Amino acid sequence: MVAEKRMITVCLSGGGFQFVHFLPKGTTMDSKVFTSEVIKPRQQKYIKEYHAKRGEYYLHYDNAPIHKSQYTQSYINAGIFNILKYHPFSPDISPCDYYFFGLLKQELKEIMMKSEEKMKTEVGKIQMKIIQWISKGLYEV
Repeated sequence: MVAEKRMITVCLSGGGFQFVHFLPKGTTMDSKVFTSEVIKPRQQKYIKEYHAKRGEYYLHYDNAPIHKSQYTQSYINAGIFNILKYHPFSPDISPCDYYFFGLLKQELKEIMMKSEEKMKTEVGKIQMKIIQWISKGLYEV
């Protein structure tokens, strides 16, 4: 049996996981999906809950084409976020790439998921497990 791959986008802050986006099956992540389903909900939350203003919050992401596109850049520049520059030839320094996604793949390896809801539930359980490991000092980032 071949495992089906799914795309998950994770937003982290100093306070931990802030947002997890599961790309719907059969959907392609492009600039419009990225801005409307990932960036826009974060921006709306920060404006509503923290009365955020332009430049008070920062985004850090890699140099993927959807992140660098004119559409994405225009959307972000019109909103509340500043972008932390990502060096074009540096190794990937995202904690998600070296930490979360590795553990997520390891933990999901033996779990059979027959539905979208089961997948989201299992990912949520693993998120909580990782948070507990870190808080107890059992795993260092």
